[in-house]
Amino acid sequence: MSKKKTTKPYVAKAISSHSMEPTVTSMYRTAVTVPEVRYTPYVHKVIQHIVAHQPQEIGWLGLVDKTAYGYLVTDLYIPQQTVSAAETDIDQDAMAALALEIDEAGLDPSKLLYWGHSHVNMAVSPSHQDEQQIASFVENSPFFIRGIYNKYGDRKVDVYDKQSNTVFQCVKDTVDTPELTKQEVKDLNNLMKSNLQKPVYTYRAPLHHQSLSKFTRSPFLTGLAFDDDATYLDKITDPFYEGGY
Repeated sequence: MSKKKTTKPYVAKAISSHSMEPTVTSMYRTAVTVPEVRYTPYVHKVIQHIVAHQPQEIGWLGLVDKTAYGYLVTDLYIPQQTVSAAETDIDQDAMAALALEIDEAGLDPSKLLYWGHSHVNMAVSPSHQDEQQIASFVENSPFFIRGIYNKYGDRKVDVYDKQSNTVFQCVKDTVDTPELTKQEVKDLNNLMKSNLQKPVYTYRAPLHHQSLSKFTRSPFLTGLAFDDDATYLDKITDPFYEGGY
């Protein structure tokens, strides 16, 4: 899986033009940002349910919003289609009916830029029919997203971007988790400030010291002074005195 890269302008590379056969070669290479595909929590749950409970291949389409990280699939639709254990076919009439349904709901059918389908128990590598289908979707779209999923949790999500003339294969896809609002952040910070306190430590002398005089530590450590040698000798010979021998 590719890591995200910073978008950069076209970068010249060494031009190769020595072929003696008809050849198409790009004169420039580009460094483009690898997009990420996310689903709303509801859309993600729907995809999981379809793949887990449908024993045959089934396809669905979704509305897509462009975002700072890439793309967000916001709505999902299951159009009329012909299905079998190995393929699914959504014809032009079904696509037209779906576009009309979306428009009548007050949404933008031009955002219908995601196509997903289940491979049931098979691998998620695209079939020849899958490649033909995505080619027809991309033909009249600025970009298109294809996702292939199976019951084992495998998935292959690709982004076809006509603007950069790039196919991003096996991009990262995940559930979209909305950021905290400014008010939520403020409330959370206030809660932590009021409820989190530093511990307060207090010293308690051992029980066998608590009944002794105030001289419980060595006078050399505490800086205490004695008036006469007799008092000092009495302390250092006391078996319960820490500084004693």
